[in-house]
Amino acid sequence: MGTVSQIMVFTSITFLHPILSPKLEDEGYSVIFIGTCFAIPTLVYAGSSPLIFMMTTKVRKAGVIFLGYLIVTIAMFLIGPSKVLNLPEYTTITLAGLTIFGLGCGMIIIPVLPDMIEATEQRHPGTDMDQLHNSISGLFIAAQGLGETLGPILGSIFENKYTFRPAVDLLSIILFSFMIIYFFVCGRLQMFEPPIKHEKVIDSTKSDKINEPLIDKHESNDQY
Repeated sequence: MGTVSQIMVFTSITFLHPILSPKLEDEGYSVIFIGTCFAIPTLVYAGSSPLIFMMTTKVRKAGVIFLGYLIVTIAMFLIGPSKVLNLPEYTTITLAGLTIFGLGCGMIIIPVLPDMIEATEQRHPGTDMDQLHNSISGLFIAAQGLGETLGPILGSIFENKYTFRPAVDLLSIILFSFMIIYFFVCGRLQMFEPPIKHEKVIDSTKSDKINEPLIDKHESNDQY
């Protein structure tokens, strides 16, 4: 689920790139204001990183990711603002959505890579760590690239077919559906329990060598 999570979050991030800017331009906002709107999620994401790290020490990473998707879903409904929820079309609501969107994205992106590594270590114990980390990192970047590719394409198609607000509503519903699936697949209420401390696995052959005495017990110290 980590790979799918990475695809979904970056699809959400880039979904707005081709459609939010024209909407704000049509409403008469300046280029500087539009650029600031796109900077808000990034600034919140960067500023909230220490808080998100603290959360991962109190709750399992899957729980943090789930909460992140909950926040991202709410944020998307606000960015519209949602026609389904009958929200008034105020720019202040959109700005509020962009603000919490940055927090939600950080809660997904930051813990998802270590969560993928830990899950793979549990399923395949004894795997070479360098090979494992390189493989997971490559998969992580590939999922990010796929999400960044799908986002603008889906955003353009949805906006062209439904207009801006229904298009964002549709993505919000997709995110909400994925959040429900993630909840049932990734442990349900157990994801909100304290994180499990994994003991370091030591290769038995290496440990035997470590435990071997430097001086053979049968040899006399007089030889040295």
